[in-house]
Amino acid sequence: ISYKERNHRMYIKNALTFLFLFLSINTFAQIKVADVADYKQKVDSAIILIKTYDIEKYELLIKECNNVDFIIGDFSSTQPPHTIVINIKDIKLNSINNIASILVHESLHLYFYNKKILLNLCAFINKY
Repeated sequence: ISYKERNHRMYIKNALTFLFLFLSINTFAQIKVADVADYKQKVDSAIILIKTYDIEKYELLIKECNNVDFIIGDFSSTQPPHTIVINIKDIKLNSINNIASILVHESLHLYFYNKKILLNLCAFINKY
């Protein structure tokens, strides 16, 4: 192998290494998902789904949510200011679409909380 060819291969190898490191660090850098069973993989798949199909909701999610945790209870919820807790029953449905919808829905609740937006549901219901 010539010196020039070896340098070219090294350049490509370094570029690919940098690219893979950059992508793996940057993918969900802001969101930490609790490492429980195969739940983490399902949530990561749901985040990729959101990022693929609705970039605005993805940006809201990564802006408002720093952590995703799991709970045994009746419903998924939030722990303000930056945590979404997903009910294990929802995870066990094995629906990435359902998990994605929970993440989007709960990130909107975090947005309301962090922007101090209070919803007056009684006034809304009485109006209609």
